Amino acid sequence: MSETIQDRALRYVQDALDTHGKGFPEWEYDDLEEFRDYVRDRFTPEDSIVLHVYDTITREFDSGHRCAVCGRTAAQSAAIGYNCAESC
Repeated sequence: MSETIQDRALRYVQDALDTHGKGFPEWEYDDLEEFRDYVRDRFTPEDSIVLHVYDTITREFDSGHRCAVCGRTAAQSAAIGYNCAESC
């Protein structure tokens, strides 16, 4: 029996736990393409836009581009004279 995409996702999570996120040498670009295609096929074009925006905003928070408290970027805070370091 071949491994399902859900099984592979769980294996990915386990690999991340086992290596503390320090690399997944057995994962290739083809694996990424398979997961990407699986996800894209589950959404309508309209839903895909929502997924893209959600992913983009999540990445902005994760990378520190947006304040985790107020959600503003540094440019947005500067435009209104707001200092996250002092006010959030």
